[in-house]
Amino acid sequence: MIENNLKKRKEREQIRYRDLSENQIVIDYACTGNSGRSPLAEAIATDEIEKQGLEDKVIAISSGTNRKVMDGKIPPIKLQYMVLERSLARNNELNIYDEKEATEVQKLLTDKEKTTIEYEKKGSVYKKIRKYESRARKRFTREEHKFREKAIEELEIKTEIKHGGQQTEPSEKVNLVYGLAESNENKAKEFYQGHNFRPEFNNLDIENTFGLPYERYIEMARDLKIKVEKTIKYMTEKYSHCLNN
Repeated sequence: MIENNLKKRKEREQIRYRDLSENQIVIDYACTGNSGRSPLAEAIATDEIEKQGLEDKVIAISSGTNRKVMDGKIPPIKLQYMVLERSLARNNELNIYDEKEATEVQKLLTDKEKTTIEYEKKGSVYKKIRKYESRARKRFTREEHKFREKAIEELEIKTEIKHGGQQTEPSEKVNLVYGLAESNENKAKEFYQGHNFRPEFNNLDIENTFGLPYERYIEMARDLKIKVEKTIKYMTEKYSHCLNN
């Protein structure tokens, strides 16, 4: 199983929970969609693990606490508002909406309380938000994938970003869970409720940069690199008794 995962890593394949070995320490980095932040964290962590020659004893994976937003499912309204706000802020640069559409999006965002009520009725407001949000999300997703590859080169990370992503799941094989943000940590904890196994949880306090320009993404990536490297140092200290055998 360990050899299969090493092969998957080289081929940039998704390492899933069912692929994990009970003979390895497992670190799960979880963001929202397992698209922009956590795959990068997984690559950074893998670099550090390999530098220390621990790839047979430790494995880093990544997941998304709301992966369905990347799989074509409808995101929570709060996330849709974030995407609409960021698309408007960059509309002059990206031309996502024409002038009339941009005005309409701004009106939808002016009174979110009223808009949310109308949205939940699944009428015209719902259709407008879905049309404008999904258009921006597709654009931002393509852009984010390019940002990841550019950041890998700029930060000199040797492990390449995996293809695809997965939903965060409770697994008795996971030892440490790092939410990229506090909200991701809290959501991951919810998934483990009711199970008789529970990893150690923490979060890295990393901003969700989906829809933001590259300058913000690379700033986040630099911060992430520092923090992920610290998680590997913590892991080696915590599990020194296992790693030195």
